[in-house]
Amino acid sequence: MQAAQRDLAGVMAALAREHPDALGGRTVTAMPLKDALLGNMKATLTGLLIAVALLLVDHGANLALLMLARYMERAPELACDPPSCHARARSASTPV
Repeated sequence: MQAAQRDLAGVMAALAREHPDALGGRTVTAMPLKDALLGNMKATLTGLLIAVALLLVDHGANLALLMLARYMERAPELACDPPSCHARARSASTPV
């Protein structure tokens, strides 16, 4: 990072010599791209990430409960008493 800062300072000094009225007294600072883009938004973005994760968990639980409710509603249809189960098994195993 210090090497980049030195290079930028050299370039800025050369430009200030070429254009003293526009760039005189100005300086340049090198900083990591992450810091330049996010700045002090880290806490906000972390909170947003946690909120989205909780929303996904909530929707997943909701979907699981809906599927369970549908299964419980259809459980009597899916239940099989022994005589009809054997008849179904025999009819499924006989060739057509």
